[in-house]
Amino acid sequence: TYTPSIVPATPTAEPAKTVDVQGATQTGKPVFTEGDSRVPMNDTVPATFEDGSTTKTVEGVGTYTVAADGTVTFVPEKSFVGTAPAVTVVREDMNGTKASATYTPTVTPVTPTAAPTTSTDIQGATQTGKPEFTEGDSRVPMNDDVPATFDDGSTTKTVDGVGTYTVAADGTVTFVPEPSFTGTAPAVTVVREDKNGTKASATYTPSVTPITVTPTDKVS
Repeated sequence: TYTPSIVPATPTAEPAKTVDVQGATQTGKPVFTEGDSRVPMNDTVPATFEDGSTTKTVEGVGTYTVAADGTVTFVPEKSFVGTAPAVTVVREDMNGTKASATYTPTVTPVTPTAAPTTSTDIQGATQTGKPEFTEGDSRVPMNDDVPATFDDGSTTKTVDGVGTYTVAADGTVTFVPEPSFTGTAPAVTVVREDKNGTKASATYTPSVTPITVTPTDKVS
């Protein structure tokens, strides 16, 4: 008699994780290993997710796409931060035996910052000031296509007895004081956002120094 015995050749897979900043596209690739060198992974059969698809969109999180070789590309929503749900990648070997592993991306927040500014000029003079806005990461700059506003969404504010503030698209504030006003005017808050839509705010405070008229005696 001749009795052959066949031992299984079971491929294995190791999960993958990646971390990058808010808004950045990430890629990760689980590692698949054949169960026997004579039964390699089948590169002619494209990798899929566990449901057989090659694209998944999670609302409020982002979109995952798996390439034929098992590489997953994750495009997060601009506002998403944290650890995204894992997706399961499936490949098979030359025997058709499948193996699966997860890919999990994590998104770290990018927070722009802003520094307040002040200005001082004489009574009746128009003043300008511009808070300094700095991106939280060089890959996520401030969004020059979205105009700056005040904290209530307006671009003009008038304070009775004080003056009028107007903010330009780049965050520069112009203050036109009332002719009679002197002293430190109320601060206004300027708001801008970065390319992810994350907002930062800082104040602008103008001060007006009085002009004193000094009479001179005249003798004739």
